[in-house]
Amino acid sequence: MRAVPLDDARIFHVNVNCRSLESSRHFYTDGLGLTEGFRTTPESAQPAASLGLDHGRWDASILLGANGFDGGAIDLLQWLEPAAGGAPPGRPEQCGYQRIGITVPDLDAAVGRLGRTGGSSWGPPFPVERPDGREAVVALATDPDGTAVELVAGSATRLAFVAVCCADLERSVAFYQALGFVLLARSVSRFDDGSRLHIEGPVASRVVVL
Repeated sequence: MRAVPLDDARIFHVNVNCRSLESSRHFYTDGLGLTEGFRTTPESAQPAASLGLDHGRWDASILLGANGFDGGAIDLLQWLEPAAGGAPPGRPEQCGYQRIGITVPDLDAAVGRLGRTGGSSWGPPFPVERPDGREAVVALATDPDGTAVELVAGSATRLAFVAVCCADLERSVAFYQALGFVLLARSVSRFDDGSRLHIEGPVASRVVVL
């Protein structure tokens, strides 16, 4: 089947699996400032062949930022059948969905709330050069289940990006462009000291923003 480009390709939502919906929702709402758009909790298991499962039942909150449903949403999902298991990627260079970026209007305050809302900080905020050449101030953290979250100083709380680590950058770029995404910028990110990323020694990566 040939992929058909979309006129308005964008991140509609990203799933974040969790062991406790209440604990994780506390982190993302009270800690980071997202709001709950609606909650979906089927009373019985549903067919889930599209997810690779015979059936599934979940308790989920759709979390929204400043743009509401016109912006990207986080689908915070606690699996009940089958029960939640596994763990998020443990290192930034592991392939796959690696972290989510969330802008917050008061970065220092958000970092200060991490421990009180079940998360943990990787260290103090630090400046980075964005692929478009501008500077951003960010802080890295994990949510209650260890999902990596990059907090970015901004004007309002919203889902900013989803980082996907890939083994073949050009192949992955072609895949997402076939869905209708537009290439906005390319850059090379370098850190002489990768400890901020929980990596020993220097770090270099090629980055594409779609």
